[in-house]
Amino acid sequence: MHADLHATLLRVADRGVLLRGPAGSGKSLQALQLLEAGAALVADDLVQLTAGAEGLSGAAPPGWDGRLALRGAGIVDVQQAFGGAAAWPRPQRLDWVVDLTAEAPATLPEHDQVTLLDATLPRLRLAPRQDHGALIRLCCRVGSAALLTWREAR
Repeated sequence: MHADLHATLLRVADRGVLLRGPAGSGKSLQALQLLEAGAALVADDLVQLTAGAEGLSGAAPPGWDGRLALRGAGIVDVQQAFGGAAAWPRPQRLDWVVDLTAEAPATLPEHDQVTLLDATLPRLRLAPRQDHGALIRLCCRVGSAALLTWREAR
């Protein structure tokens, strides 16, 4: 099963993070902030998803790997800007979905699950156009099982 998504996919702490949101929500800006912290770009603007025995994986369309489209700045070659490790030229397994939504953020960011191509993944719902890099990196390090929802923590 395959699908193309308007999204950004990064490799953060060996985990695949899919950033979704409407145009202008800050997907590429969030990617830039994660790249500055050592993440690797898999795909920007268009992510080609594939469902397989190991779960979901994503990749850049041919000829578009290692390129980040920044509103107002243009196209950035991330290897040139951040070094060779800043681009991940192979398919990356998806471990997290981050939705940058227009909804007002909750007191604490909530995580839940989302289904893509019949695969269920943990999801963070975060406010758009903000730097959530530290939170995303933490989630990739500890995994969703270590995170309680606000309701569970009470």
